[in-house]
Amino acid sequence: MFLASNRYSLWIFGVLLAGILIGALVAARYAREARVSQFYFIREQARIKMGRVMILVVFLGVVTVALGILLFVSNKFTRVAPASPTPTPTLSPTTPATAVTIATPTPVPTPTPKPTATASPSPTMIPTVGTPSSALTPIVGVKTPSPEAAFGEITLARGITDDKKPKDPGTVFPAGISQLYAFFDYQNLSDGVLWTWVWYREGKEIGSESSLWEWGSYGTAWVFLKPVSGYSRGKYEVKLYIGDELKQAATFTVR
Repeated sequence: MFLASNRYSLWIFGVLLAGILIGALVAARYAREARVSQFYFIREQARIKMGRVMILVVFLGVVTVALGILLFVSNKFTRVAPASPTPTPTLSPTTPATAVTIATPTPVPTPTPKPTATASPSPTMIPTVGTPSSALTPIVGVKTPSPEAAFGEITLARGITDDKKPKDPGTVFPAGISQLYAFFDYQNLSDGVLWTWVWYREGKEIGSESSLWEWGSYGTAWVFLKPVSGYSRGKYEVKLYIGDELKQAATFTVR
């Protein structure tokens, strides 16, 4: 059966080579992300993804070599001298006519909060929910937060004013904007406590960061997320955690 479908085997051989090439490109992108990303959890995720892609590439390579050997053996033992010489076409894998689209890189957030001293806020508390997967990276030196530690209500804005206030705040923003800020008050926090912010689009996590708090007990802070291709239309949500406990959340729409 293999000998009768030699032409299809050559086609599969070309597809496998194309798969190896695409896998190598994707692995190279993850390797670069693992080297240059400024966030530890993003680097770790990139290394894991690169390892998985490399396993797939090795598997495809083994299958391709095995198929090449079978094709060689098949041609060697089934070639019959024709009555008149007929040239044997040389087949080689070709790239598809349409371009292969590689997955868009994970947006790289720049979440540095810059608190300024303000009066003690009175935040609204939210019931505890599950911890996001991106907050599970172990961090050394974590302190236990105070039961009174809290974040205030989140304000979404397109920018920040000279006096460190939200600029153009709102809950609805136009598609294509490059970045958005999330402002919030905080109280009863202490340095060394683990905290996490997470950004979602249509329920899917698009950016997050877990780190140790280092901005004192009371004040105002903010984070901002700048996706690679800007904000596309959809429903978004921002969540703030202290430890593994959800403390505050806010939703907004891009349209």
